[in-house]
Amino acid sequence: MSACGGGGDAKKPAADVAANDSLRNLVPSDIAARGTIEVAGSGDFPPDNFLDTNEKDVIGYNAEMLDAIAAKLGLKINFTRTKFTGVITGIEAGRFDAGISFLDTKERQKAVDILDVYRVSQSFITRSDYQGDPIPCGKRVGVGAGSAEALIIEDLSKKECADAGKPAIESAIYPSNPQAVVALTSQRVDAVFASTAPAAYAVKQAGSALKLFGEPRMAGGYTGIAVAKSKPELRDAMKAALQELMDDGTYKKILEKWNVQGIASDKAVVNAGTN
Repeated sequence: MSACGGGGDAKKPAADVAANDSLRNLVPSDIAARGTIEVAGSGDFPPDNFLDTNEKDVIGYNAEMLDAIAAKLGLKINFTRTKFTGVITGIEAGRFDAGISFLDTKERQKAVDILDVYRVSQSFITRSDYQGDPIPCGKRVGVGAGSAEALIIEDLSKKECADAGKPAIESAIYPSNPQAVVALTSQRVDAVFASTAPAAYAVKQAGSALKLFGEPRMAGGYTGIAVAKSKPELRDAMKAALQELMDDGTYKKILEKWNVQGIASDKAVVNAGTN
């Protein structure tokens, strides 16, 4: 896919973004000559990044933010859809410059640098008639393969369930978050654990069938863009572009367009995750 954006309402940019010559000069010469940042992602994580109805263009708030960052640098995004579990290894192998939609953790910082774009929390999705405990001990919970939530749910199960003498949570791994939600609506799992923004989007799309349950967890964490450790100049150029988008109001407009302004951060930082 040659870019994240395109035409139509969802793909119409929230704001026009012009290149900044001083920021463009920060871009490594090989990437400047190429004219693109090679980015990998699953393309199946609404409303972060997902396929439009034409099954071709990748849309979503994070896809649009990437387009805006690239535009500030006088570049475009070349987006490759791949399994989420293979994105970091692809970056390490040099196939991609960056990857989309990564919770910033100390473990991931060993392999890549993470440009922290948003604050993040996780939430449980349940069917609307669910009346259980806020932590679904003894229940079957769907999570996306390779996601931070797949690891966090194991920790929650130990600390909130097993250590308290309650039955453990049974994790059910699905290739993507939307597939976990399908399993929930078809009653193959009792809940789904996901980042709050896509969780809220899934609930909205489901109408009255689903609900967010309990309070969001891990408020204060960061999520963002994984960048190859071998390309610190690109990382710093993208960080500077992101900060300018925050300062000029474009960042806020993009989040408001997608109704996820609650995840806004106030400063572009790198590797600020502490978990």
